[in-house]
Amino acid sequence: MSDRHRYQQINDTGEVTNSSATLDLASNPGTVTYLNIENLMISIFKAASGGGGYVRVQDTDGAHIFTVPADGVGVYPIVFGEEGLQVGPNVGIQVITAGAQTEQASASVALTGHKTFRTA
Repeated sequence: MSDRHRYQQINDTGEVTNSSATLDLASNPGTVTYLNIENLMISIFKAASGGGGYVRVQDTDGAHIFTVPADGVGVYPIVFGEEGLQVGPNVGIQVITAGAQTEQASASVALTGHKTFRTA
């Protein structure tokens, strides 16, 4: 059984839009701490226009975590499980909306998880 409840829980939400296309969703926890993403919910409430739009979740170093197409509205729940997708150490989580030819999509993003510490 997981001991994830011993660690600090994280719950972060935010929005990206055409005028504010980048969001730092979860802050950098430091050189000995990992972020473990358990659940991620991307809700596109205004579609990109002109084609090619997407919403991407990545770490603050630019490493890809998850990308969804944004040329239509939709809800994308992503479950990484109880242990979570481990990111870090020393990086946070960002969300960007990009790629559209005319106007970028607008989306809200919610993340839940927990922090763990480097053991070695």
